Amino acid sequence: MECRFAILISSGEKRVSPTAGVSFPVTAQIALIVYVAIGGVKPHLQIVKADVRTVDGVKKPTLLVKNTGEAHGRLAAFLTGTDAKGIKREFTPSTLPILPGETRMVILDVDTGTDAIERGGAAPTKEAKVYPIAYPLKMTGTMNDSANSFKFDALFDP
Repeated sequence: MECRFAILISSGEKRVSPTAGVSFPVTAQIALIVYVAIGGVKPHLQIVKADVRTVDGVKKPTLLVKNTGEAHGRLAAFLTGTDAKGIKREFTPSTLPILPGETRMVILDVDTGTDAIERGGAAPTKEAKVYPIAYPLKMTGTMNDSANSFKFDALFDP
């Protein structure tokens, strides 16, 4: 299996006085997460579902990913998509680790789309700060899960 542990480094409490008569306690901590693969274990990530979910008020393409391997994995990808208006965009998956036995929603982050407006795209919304995607969205590319590489092809249609 895989061994996971954290190394924590912490300072003692120190009192800081930025102005005369005012004093408050300050402490610092840093943590390092360590993953150790024992015996050549590997992740095995499977895409269970491609979907569109509202995240922070914005519709985003997402993947439901299951790890049936014995080690954690992270998706890495070079994905391109073409939306309903014919605008091409680039996408990258969130890099949060997917632990063995875990099923996790992975958000596919889109480029800011600054060139999309020139090709007929809508202006960015205040919430999204990116040019919105006109669904349905056709996406293709290659994904890696730390151990395997595979082709990806999906249609995202809310």
